[in-house]
Amino acid sequence: MEKRNKIYLEIIRVVAIFLVIVNHTPSCQLLEYVAPCGGFSYWGALFFCEIVKMAVPLFFMITGYYYSNTKEHKKEAKQLGKILRLTIGAIIIYACYSFGSHWIEHGNVHNLLQSLVDVKTFVHFLLLNVAPFG
Repeated sequence: MEKRNKIYLEIIRVVAIFLVIVNHTPSCQLLEYVAPCGGFSYWGALFFCEIVKMAVPLFFMITGYYYSNTKEHKKEAKQLGKILRLTIGAIIIYACYSFGSHWIEHGNVHNLLQSLVDVKTFVHFLLLNVAPFG
């Protein structure tokens, strides 16, 4: 069964990517505190923040829909390679940002490097997907 990219799924996926980015910025958390508690704007902000949190599962469901096409054409290894390269690239970019901001704030990266070689940090990174930088 050939699954072609359907434009409406691609649009939803792009919106989900944008909402994931919004979820990872401080703006979503600040909306809940800026709006007066109990008012219309508070409930609107709370509703928006909860909608934003649905973006990751939505993105993965759409991506999973297309995964069966990848499996039919025996391209799993190629797809996993792409995912691995993107993950490593994101970790490198985030590490550079973290080292740079730590250098600007503290003048050195000694404390940051010490926290990176800690066993607890490594276990949290592998098991809980907690970023070791920051």
